[in-house]
Amino acid sequence: MKLDRDRIVAEAFALLDADGLDNFSLRRLAPRLGVQTPALYWHVGDRAELISLMAAAIYAEGRRGIAAADWRGWLLALGRGARRAMLA
Repeated sequence: MKLDRDRIVAEAFALLDADGLDNFSLRRLAPRLGVQTPALYWHVGDRAELISLMAAAIYAEGRRGIAAADWRGWLLALGRGARRAMLA
């Protein structure tokens, strides 16, 4: 299976869910993807960048389906969507 950022981020969420943030590392993530750690550095740079990509994925999930006309409705929908994404 081809290694790309989307696959890395998805598996990173699974690792984070299983092991927690304190035990989260690219070294632990690599075997779950069937690759060596340097391959991850090629795609995501470092742990901080991967966490930023994960945050962006949560934000994007939270924004999905938001079509409110006013800013209050948009903000409420964004908050609810982000909550759903974080609880998933």
